[in-house]
Amino acid sequence: MINNKRYVFIILSVLFFFLCFACESKKKRKEIVKVLNEWTGKEVLIPDNVTFKSFAKDTVYNSVFEKEYKILLYIDTIGCISCNTKLHLWKNIIEEFNVTAPDKVGFIFVFEFKKLSDAIFLLRDEDFNYPVIIDFERKFNKLNNFPVQREFHCFLLDKNNKVVLVGNPSENTEILNLYRQQIFK
Repeated sequence: MINNKRYVFIILSVLFFFLCFACESKKKRKEIVKVLNEWTGKEVLIPDNVTFKSFAKDTVYNSVFEKEYKILLYIDTIGCISCNTKLHLWKNIIEEFNVTAPDKVGFIFVFEFKKLSDAIFLLRDEDFNYPVIIDFERKFNKLNNFPVQREFHCFLLDKNNKVVLVGNPSENTEILNLYRQQIFK
């Protein structure tokens, strides 16, 4: 009799675990759909007087706003920044689009740092020479109220800064393929 109770308990525990996981997965899907519906077609506002910095050379880089497409990556300072940015992968993506779609795609990297020295350390450590915006005052997030979830901090924007796609192509090859399809259609 005790073995039967233990057996039933184990089965119910496993069933409960799977039901909770299924509910969590369904909840996550609903959350993703909500964010995608909210952000697709929404204009991302660019603060006045943003300045691009490149730590390899002095540069003025405002021509990015004239591109047919822009990929915007917003990085807040929560968690491991170098883990979250994957700048080594972004260098490959930038190079790919510079070769396959020159003058068609621009990149806007917005880093929400509190100290310039942290930004310099990260960018030099990653040997990332592409111009970035250092947002000390959180202007981008104040204007746009980005989703809390980090996976929704990357956008493919059209020439009017309206969101075409949401998702980080450096973290997911399917999203990178969607970006390619949209840019080359």
